[in-house]
Amino acid sequence: MWVTYTIIKMGNWRKLCCPSVIFKTEREFTMHFHSLAVLRIPEIQEDAEENARIEKELAEMEQMEDQGPQNIMRSIMIRELRGLLNSFSREVFRLIQDLMHPYGSESEDCYEFIDHKGDVQSGYENRSCDCVRLPDGRIVSLYDRSVWGKFMIKDGQVFQKKAGPLQHPMRTHKAKKMKALPDYPFMKLYKTMNEYAIDYCNYEYDEATQGYGYYCNPNAMWDWYQIGGRWPVTFLVKDTCTEYSFGERSWGNDDEDFPCPEGYMWVSAARKKDIEWDVMKQWYLEQAKKRFTALESMFVTGLMEPGKYMQVKEGCVYSFLDLIYKIGETEDEYLARMKVVDDRKYPVSFCDLIDDDDWLSQGHDYQNHDREEELVLTWEETIQQFIEDLDDDDVLVSVDYHM
Repeated sequence: MWVTYTIIKMGNWRKLCCPSVIFKTEREFTMHFHSLAVLRIPEIQEDAEENARIEKELAEMEQMEDQGPQNIMRSIMIRELRGLLNSFSREVFRLIQDLMHPYGSESEDCYEFIDHKGDVQSGYENRSCDCVRLPDGRIVSLYDRSVWGKFMIKDGQVFQKKAGPLQHPMRTHKAKKMKALPDYPFMKLYKTMNEYAIDYCNYEYDEATQGYGYYCNPNAMWDWYQIGGRWPVTFLVKDTCTEYSFGERSWGNDDEDFPCPEGYMWVSAARKKDIEWDVMKQWYLEQAKKRFTALESMFVTGLMEPGKYMQVKEGCVYSFLDLIYKIGETEDEYLARMKVVDDRKYPVSFCDLIDDDDWLSQGHDYQNHDREEELVLTWEETIQQFIEDLDDDDVLVSVDYHM
């Protein structure tokens, strides 16, 4: 289980401007993942001319968008340009593409042929499927486009699926002209294994291996990503910091104003030495205390109205599927359960850790290649050790990827 800080938008809750804690327990439950990527970037010389060109282009696009009509492609370009306003952010954008490329589902130069010849042969020789004989004598699978979704086999007979005023299965005139062939062997349906592999399994034949299968990137982890994206509130730096990237906002938080301590700003990429870890911890603690006070006002003293999407079940308050408050718990109990008060040096959490050497996900063991011994760590400890082992000049990048 790991913790991610963000802001929930729901009724009165939004006015609190407090970070919430979202618990994620299974990768299978979501399609977007918050990951930490590490880049090595030497000192960057600012290109004032390019900065001015991008600022001018961004201003023109924003003006066009404000005047309307709005254009979805233009809005995408606006979000991207906002993440390219300085030379450092452009270098982050360029290098992150190189780092992510080997793990892209559509990175065709990383494709390998996945051979399923054994499965094909076994299926062709031993398996079967429900078929029908058409009035013209042809035998087709129920998955054939000519009958799929229109006819079904029931009690050894063919029925039209949605027939008559009631749209229910009926032995219509068309259905009676067909003969049901349940559990019809593939060896009888297809003359050759090649036909079965290509027409039924939708595989292709590979000359080099003389096998049947498909091409893909076996290391694929993403089919889309953004720097920042759904997690723009990740790293806190001083507002005098010059090497940073705001990244690209998700459409869902494009206009959101995320509060931060005075004199600081939230960014999606910065050098490790520029990230204000202690200030982040103190900020999260202060916001969590505000959140606890608000929850207590909602569900104990009744001084505030509960948020629109909050539900109470057996003394616990849920926002969607997340447990956000146990009615009656003390502030200390709340802070401990939310993991706001702990001994972590780096108050961040991620689903994946990505650098030049590897893509590390929860459940994988972390090993520093400069250290001989292998550490046995929990995932939260792995994140802490991974960041601790980075050089001060290494660039930490918040990546929102989809799969």
